[in-house]
Amino acid sequence: MKISIAMATYCGAKYLQEQVDSFVRQTRLPDELVVCDDGSNDETLAILKRFEAEAAFEVRIFRNPENLGYAKNFEKAISLCSGDIIFLSDQDDIWFPGKLERVAREFLASPDTLVIINDTRIIEEDSRDTGLTKLKQVRALGLPDTSFITGCCSAFRKIIVPLIVPIPSDRFVHDTWLHAIADRLDVRLVIPEALQSYRRHERNVSQWLGSSTNRLGPLDLVHAYKSESPRLWCEKRLLRLEALAARMEQTGPGVLEPIGLGKRVHGALQSIETERDATVARLRVLSMPRLYRWLPALLLYFRGQYRPFSGWKSLARDILRA
Repeated sequence: MKISIAMATYCGAKYLQEQVDSFVRQTRLPDELVVCDDGSNDETLAILKRFEAEAAFEVRIFRNPENLGYAKNFEKAISLCSGDIIFLSDQDDIWFPGKLERVAREFLASPDTLVIINDTRIIEEDSRDTGLTKLKQVRALGLPDTSFITGCCSAFRKIIVPLIVPIPSDRFVHDTWLHAIADRLDVRLVIPEALQSYRRHERNVSQWLGSSTNRLGPLDLVHAYKSESPRLWCEKRLLRLEALAARMEQTGPGVLEPIGLGKRVHGALQSIETERDATVARLRVLSMPRLYRWLPALLLYFRGQYRPFSGWKSLARDILRA
């Protein structure tokens, strides 16, 4: 089993050395590191060049002639990897020595698993441990494990690259796209053990609530999304479901049938259609004046059409929000 690491960099000199050093300390070394730099103007490339000269495995560095943005930079790095398993890496985290070995072992033990995500400790900018992990924060918010989506904790089989690339970056970032596909196909495994440290600082691309360095609870979720429009969320959700369905229909059979998972495509398309119908019905309720919503909203709830959302919490928002 050949292992690739796909890393996206951009002005990451402050923390990059710690991350690449953690690759060298792996109990199972990677076979290659593919780095795509998005136009750094600090010491990022110098650090990478020094690492390339010293590493005991192949390091390939590509500098984009123009800035691609976060998601498309990862897309490029993924497309250039040759390994059977591809690990995604940010430029500012620290991997524990057993990460690659542990995840590779899980892939070997479960041939039908195509995507794996591991838990991660959350650390401060100066590397101080907060005592929190990302998966525990997600669960503390009252969210299911499907909401645990972190690119730098993710690995996947190269066989599904045609399902991932190109990333519809107008609707998804790279990690939400990867895990949306994996969840629909039921080919995702969560390792509840922290296999790395996830550094939080002012320049993090992701500022999602679940990454907070403060201990969270369900009320934090309410406060975080109290100003978000349910109608706008549903409209965006429909666009995402459209993108998922199109990729499943166009690419899914060709990728999954040769590995005996072709039937998963039908199930994925059915779940997408069910959620699409529920989202359209929810939008109809939200288009009504607030005083007239409660009865049709309750009917949808008892038909199970709030299950794809947050159940009674979404019902309450739709009835109470203007």
